[in-house]
Amino acid sequence: MTRAVPTERSATGAARLVRAAASSPGDPAEFHALLADTVRTLTGARAVALLRPGAPAPDGARDVDLLGMCPALSAAMPTPAWLEQAAAMAARVARSGAWESAGSIVVAPMDSLVGAVVLAPDGVADPRAVAETITLAGASLALFEARRVLEVERSDSLASRAALRVVAAAGAQDRFHAIATALCDEVCAAWNAERVSLGLLDSRFVRLESVSHTDKPVRSTELSRAVEAAMDECLDQDEDIDAGAEGPPAGAVFIARQTIELARRQPGVWVSSLPVRLRGAPVGVLVVERRTDRPLSAPERDGARLTLDLLAPRLIESKRRDRWIGARAADELRGWGAWVVGPRHTWAKLGSAAVFALIAGSLLLHGTDRAVAPALLLAQDLRVVPAPFDGTLAEAPARPGDAVDAGRTVLARLETSELALQLAEAAAARAAAERRAAIARSEGKAADALIAEASAREAGAREDLLRARTESARILAPISGVITRGDLRERVGGAVRLGEPLFEIAAGAALRVQVHIPEDRIADLGVGARGTLSTTARPDADAAITIVSIDPAATESDGRTGFRAEARLDSEADQTWMRPGMEGVARLDVARRPYAWIWTRRTVNWLRMALWL
Repeated sequence: MTRAVPTERSATGAARLVRAAASSPGDPAEFHALLADTVRTLTGARAVALLRPGAPAPDGARDVDLLGMCPALSAAMPTPAWLEQAAAMAARVARSGAWESAGSIVVAPMDSLVGAVVLAPDGVADPRAVAETITLAGASLALFEARRVLEVERSDSLASRAALRVVAAAGAQDRFHAIATALCDEVCAAWNAERVSLGLLDSRFVRLESVSHTDKPVRSTELSRAVEAAMDECLDQDEDIDAGAEGPPAGAVFIARQTIELARRQPGVWVSSLPVRLRGAPVGVLVVERRTDRPLSAPERDGARLTLDLLAPRLIESKRRDRWIGARAADELRGWGAWVVGPRHTWAKLGSAAVFALIAGSLLLHGTDRAVAPALLLAQDLRVVPAPFDGTLAEAPARPGDAVDAGRTVLARLETSELALQLAEAAAARAAAERRAAIARSEGKAADALIAEASAREAGAREDLLRARTESARILAPISGVITRGDLRERVGGAVRLGEPLFEIAAGAALRVQVHIPEDRIADLGVGARGTLSTTARPDADAAITIVSIDPAATESDGRTGFRAEARLDSEADQTWMRPGMEGVARLDVARRPYAWIWTRRTVNWLRMALWL
């Protein structure tokens, strides 16, 4: 038969729990042990455990952490069976939010996810009353956590105000030495330090710049060298280092050999070294020395860190500004050198190096400046065969590519039927005029005879002209060679005009090159200039050429003004596959010049013309 917990006892228990929360130390582990002992005393249980269920797993299970237990469970002792059962019950209570009991075990929720387990002896107390006591314990836990939050906020507020006072005092100075001295003095006063030292990175080592309550530190003393060694140790590791004469705190993972040596030089001193960072990189160290029983707390350390973060840019900038111009120039050069050889901004450096190499190469390396001009292959000895008179094309048996003999090969024939009629008419007129002249002479009419003779001569001349035209209607090759142009098959029966080119005949296989030099390159070229010719038919085969003549007057070709030049092919072997009429590009060598001049010549000339430079 169980009995209820008296009301007076409940009130007394609540008061004890409140006092425990109000007077307990700030360490949560110590408070959890005190709270478990208080609950055990109030309920008369054999053992009490405070558990915290974790987040639920996908299968619904929860891990349970042991926060505190009374009596305490040593590491060598096995886990009691009742504690494992209580852990399973705590997971269910965390889900349901209602207390639960099983035999002598009572589990109840306390302050959201925190549960308490009480192992009560049979017949001592009512499980419901025990659950109420656990709930009161949960309120006490909430009060403790609220008090801790207030204390942390108060400490943070005090540390922030102290940091702002230090920043304001140091920020009011203009020179580096004044800023560093104000920083050390204000930090020493704000955090009750024995001594504060500031060092900044100088080349590869930290240089002692300022010491609290000291106008100018003497770096040659043993103590100053010990401080600089501790600063180097902190800067190399880029993390806070704390140590006393006996060594660093338990569980420390940093190296504190030089810091310990510094602490041993002054008995009873605890040394804290904080790196000064600028844009994430360590540039100095602040060493704070306090009594061993009063090391920097977490809020004070945060305040010091805030102070250094706010003052680091001003410190570094003022130090650079106060140095003489040669030192500032050396620093800038060193900074550029570090940026160039450092591991950051790899692509930017590669791009800059490529641009620099391109510019340097274009200025220092020389190449052949070449003028590019359109070119046309022509036969060396070319004869044009024109139409002898206005007429109609009767036949054209000759074709381009045919070999012809001079005076023997018929190229074409013009229609002569009309000429034959005109020739007969002229012969008849001549005969009639001769008869009239004979009759006039026989009759003694000298004047009529002279007129008739003149008419006969006129008719004879016209007869000779028509006879010559009839003979020239049969167009013969004027020279021996090969027809290069003149396919008149589609013009048979059509009219041709006097002087109209009908055929082109090349005598022999020798070729020449006609080049149209642009007017902006004519000043750079002259007779004897050499180059290469690339034809459209075979752009992979370049033929060497030499300019032999340049027309003195400019001409226009394809809408571009230039000067027509004639070049010869330097090698007869290049002419074996070439044909008259082939087009291509001639690249004429001008001179050896820097690549920058070659690439920018046209742009520079255009700017000179546009800006009248």
